[in-house]
Amino acid sequence: ALRYESSFGKASYLSFISEYNLPADYRQKQIQILSDLTIDQVNEVIKKYINPDEMVIFVVGNGFYVKEGLENLGYGKVAMLKPDGSGKKKIRKKK
Repeated sequence: ALRYESSFGKASYLSFISEYNLPADYRQKQIQILSDLTIDQVNEVIKKYINPDEMVIFVVGNGFYVKEGLENLGYGKVAMLKPDGSGKKKIRKKK
């Protein structure tokens, strides 16, 4: 409920419902569908659409504090960019 408490939030939500021609009870139906999902169904979708070898993990933060921990996760070398976006941007796939 808090998400829609501002006038802008309510208007944005109603605009979304109208734009996609969704039923008035769309939110309740969405919650029910998500609640009824099983772990097996979620895993099936993950296996179908997500390829870990093609993923890029993007983290925003102070490299001094997070770089070592990220590298220790074992997903490969961490590429550091400067605040203006400059720096080494080519992502190499691990072999």
